[in-house]
Amino acid sequence: MLNTKYYDKKGKEITLDEFSELFTDPQYRVLGKNQDEHFLVSTVWVGHDRNLLDDRIRIYETVIFDTTANPNDCIFSKRYETKEEALIWHDLLCDKFLTRDLQYA
Repeated sequence: MLNTKYYDKKGKEITLDEFSELFTDPQYRVLGKNQDEHFLVSTVWVGHDRNLLDDRIRIYETVIFDTTANPNDCIFSKRYETKEEALIWHDLLCDKFLTRDLQYA
């Protein structure tokens, strides 16, 4: 069984109660959400380590959905250790997949 640990945006370990409170706040959780007529690119703080590959704590994630197919089908996802890394990748993926200007939540 996995021992789930929770982290704030700075990577500081927090309690489950603190995580639950932060996770319900979309202003805290959502870093970027951009959409055109074909794709939705969403980058969020997930608050718990989603990395099973190495020792890096990856608490951010970008997911891309194809909105012309089933809008719940993820066509791409990438996880990150820092907010800065997540924002850089959000920009890059929006540039690749979307046709409109970026706007951050």
